[in-house]
Amino acid sequence: MLVGLAAAAGVLAAAAASLSVVGIWTEPDSDTFIKVVAVLWILAGLAYFLVPILQRFSSVGADEAAVRILAELDGVELVASRSPVEGVRVEPPSPGERLALRRRPASE
Repeated sequence: MLVGLAAAAGVLAAAAASLSVVGIWTEPDSDTFIKVVAVLWILAGLAYFLVPILQRFSSVGADEAAVRILAELDGVELVASRSPVEGVRVEPPSPGERLALRRRPASE
């Protein structure tokens, strides 16, 4: 879906650019031509900006059990997963919180 939308954005932008060049060279008298070019540019812009927005909110093709390594320190990995990793259930961070790796102080 996202690849199709990106391709559509490219096709619309190419068509809008081509018609814009034709419009500059031929100077058409019709308002319809100008409206068509404007509509093509608007649609190309919408499709272009929708791709990253939909990609962020889409989980199409994401493997439910996939594990993504975020960081590693001395053989200990911080991983991200949508399901429990090796039976360990972890609560997600609250809004505004960040995850960080740090060394345990030597006094403990």
